[in-house]
Amino acid sequence: MEDRPAAQRLAAELNDLKEKSGYTYAQIKKQGERQVPPVKLDGPKLSNWLQGTNLPEQGPAFDRLIDILEAAAGRRTGLAPRGRGHWRDLRAAAEKERKAGIAAPLARPEDRAEPIPEVGLDGAAHADDEEKAQQLLKLLPPHGDWLKQLTKMPVMFRVPLAVSDPVCDALDELTVDPYDYDDPKVQAVYDKFRDALEALCDELNGMTDVSDEGRPVLEMSYPGSSAERNELNRQACAARDAFVPAYKEMVNTLKSRGWVTRRSTLDRTPAADGPVLTVALETAFTLVNGAVMTIPVSPRLPRGTGLGGPYFLVVKAQNKSSASVEIVTACIDIDAGQTNGIDLPYMFPAGGPGGRLQIPYRLGSHAQFQAFANLPEVDWIIQQVKNAGGTVRAVRPWVTTGAGERVEGEWTRVGDLFPLLEAARRYARDDHSGGASAPGLGGAM
Repeated sequence: MEDRPAAQRLAAELNDLKEKSGYTYAQIKKQGERQVPPVKLDGPKLSNWLQGTNLPEQGPAFDRLIDILEAAAGRRTGLAPRGRGHWRDLRAAAEKERKAGIAAPLARPEDRAEPIPEVGLDGAAHADDEEKAQQLLKLLPPHGDWLKQLTKMPVMFRVPLAVSDPVCDALDELTVDPYDYDDPKVQAVYDKFRDALEALCDELNGMTDVSDEGRPVLEMSYPGSSAERNELNRQACAARDAFVPAYKEMVNTLKSRGWVTRRSTLDRTPAADGPVLTVALETAFTLVNGAVMTIPVSPRLPRGTGLGGPYFLVVKAQNKSSASVEIVTACIDIDAGQTNGIDLPYMFPAGGPGGRLQIPYRLGSHAQFQAFANLPEVDWIIQQVKNAGGTVRAVRPWVTTGAGERVEGEWTRVGDLFPLLEAARRYARDDHSGGASAPGLGGAM
């Protein structure tokens, strides 16, 4: 095996050392944080080193990794340490080969041992593996909303409990009752998945549960500066980005064995594991009694002498699931085409009619949320676009959730808003107050 490229030998020997140490990626990361001074040994970085995707950089991180793994392997198996010199020489040889363009990337387990042959499992072993597969996918159902939300989150500053709870509960279950598959290829894929799961949960466990404040999320801590918080977000996203493909590989491997092909409870997970939001744009009038009434956007104003100003534009969100969600912003996009590069967003204020706090807002299950903006403010932006040489063509509502997800509504032609905009302008010119009728509101315009 010594005729293999040094990069392959380095990755294979690191894999073997990690296996003998008994440490998971998350445990190695914790050991790195306990060093003086601490070193960063996060799961994605280590995975790339051990797979041969990246060559370890020479420095404290690599040296401390060797110290940690050799010490643990010695305690666990009696393995004699080779020392930093051996590993530095092997890494230097791998770097020299790669610079010369003669080293090949490593396929992880296969290069440290002979390829695992296909083996036939007896009926009892096959049934046992299938039962483990079904138990695993009950913990983390492939069609559950937890995976959709986790995959779609652009940032990890806030993570809904609808995502973190099933992920961390699955790790707890797998820790109490570890799975060992008789099929060696399934076991190899499971080990990779298990390490990625533990690394992700390690990031989630470092966040703060703020559900007692009315927000069902885990929130990232503030370590002292925006740069440090952004680095925590980067680490969490990296752990997520390593976990999702590992989980999908696990599911696909189990499917290839025929263990999840039939319809079962695995494929009928509730569709409402997490919030399902729809967003729409509406308008609002003020009644003579001071109440505000919302209606869908229409190019024809409603009839009635009891309708008048002030006038509002409304972003409405509906939660069609049993899980609650936090709305942190409500906005509209104003599309002015490519003229002068104008494309403006407008963020709705935190205070609504009567000074009522409207944002942020915790939206319960199967509930509705409305955010109001004074129509003259939106009209002013439209006029500024016009003065700059643009022509507003359409507006679109959207909200962002506490998890950082942006949910958009449909575009509305700005021409459909013109009658209401004109009514609001007349109302402003006449200096109305309260709920008096705007001139001309009694019929279609």
